Amino acid sequence: MPRVKAIRRAGFADVYNMEVENVHNFAVNGGLIVHNCDALRYFAIYWINPAPAAAEKRVKYRPDELEDYRNAKSQAERDIIIKRKGGKPL
Repeated sequence: MPRVKAIRRAGFADVYNMEVENVHNFAVNGGLIVHNCDALRYFAIYWINPAPAAAEKRVKYRPDELEDYRNAKSQAERDIIIKRKGGKPL
């Protein structure tokens, strides 16, 4: 997956929002094909139903590490083991 190398200011420019009801893509002068702006719709969908949180990372524990995890007296102790190991047991 590509990574962002840098973010820099590009200045200001006029932008225009065109919309044609009941049509998603349409042509404007010169044959340029454009589409209705869906950014606000996507934001509203996300706001109502956000994407699920990333799945918890699971790693293989050795038998003695697994025993320590299971015998931990508190969640704080388990959290220390999880942090040290890099994830919850499989």
